[in-house]
Amino acid sequence: MDGLVCISGDVLRGFAPAGARAMLGPGSTYRAAGELTRFYLKAGASTVVFEYVFENPTQIAYFKSALNLTIRCEVITLWASLETLEARDARRDRSARQGVRVAQGYLTMRPHLPSLGRTIDTDGVTANEVAARIHRFLQELPPLTRF
Repeated sequence: MDGLVCISGDVLRGFAPAGARAMLGPGSTYRAAGELTRFYLKAGASTVVFEYVFENPTQIAYFKSALNLTIRCEVITLWASLETLEARDARRDRSARQGVRVAQGYLTMRPHLPSLGRTIDTDGVTANEVAARIHRFLQELPPLTRF
């Protein structure tokens, strides 16, 4: 897709040194991603995807406040059962495994699901099927007009 930029939150977070959170405050990765997204949109990108975990509405607010644009911002939450998430984690390379963080994140997110944008169920479906569901959702949105 022409004009598409993808930002990985994990990669972005890796740019910060170990003690950055103490200096930058909570939500620094979300705020940095909002600033970077704003930059790419102003530079001419038609779509920017920020791929990261938003566990609660506060994290979305950090991102949107740094985005600081009056454009539509869609949040899509990919959701699966805890059993599925733990099985996926077990298949990762040992160094990439999240371990107990999987259950912690799941339990933190579950009560916030209604406020985490559009939820797309990923249990028992392939990555291609998930992509198709995301594509269908985006196709249902009204088009944006650029001035």
